[in-house]
Order: sequence, then C-alpha cells, then structure tokens
Amino acid sequence: MCLFIPLGYAPGPRPGTIAPVYPVGPPLHFAAAAWFLGWDFGPFVVSPLAAVVSLLLLYLVAREIGLSRASGFSCAVTVERADLAAGSVEAMSFEARGERIL
Repeated sequence: MCLFIPLGYAPGPRPGTIAPVYPVGPPLHFAAAAWFLGWDFGPFVVSPLAAVVSLLLLYLVAREIGLSRASGFSCAVTVERADLAAGSVEAMSFEARGERIL
C-alpha cells in the first residue's frame, strides 16, 4: 500500500507501485520551446501559441464542414471566453490538446 502518491500519479498495477497519469505532451512542448528559444523565454510561449493555433484550427474545421466565412466570427467570440484567455497566459495541460475549444 502506498502511503504517499504525488500529484499526477495513481496507484500502479502491482501493490506498492505508482503510475504517471499526467500527459507527457505539455512538458515536451515546454522543453522543445526552451531548446529553441532558451529557458528564459521558450516555455512562456507555448500556452499563447497553443491558444492561437487552436483558434486557427477551429476556423479551419468550421470552413471544412461548410460553414461560411462568418465562422471567423465564432473564432472572435471564442477569444473572448475567459477560460481561453486565462489559459493562454498560464501553463495548463489541455491547451496543447485543444480541449478548451473542440
């Protein structure tokens, strides 16, 4: 039996073990951005960039399913959502997966 299980872990398949449940994608995005832009700037670009890419993908999906150019208005309305705006300035795990929008 595990007496202490850190955040982001769950009890493992065997007694006394733990398994990670946190997605590995966001830390890899932060590391890649830091490799390109340095640790002082790189990790802070990931969340805003993911928000912009999510909005672009939302627009492209709307166009693909046959909506008019007014679908661009839906992107503008989505920008106003408080959770997207808050998530684009702080690191969270689900921006890179697009769960906030789609």
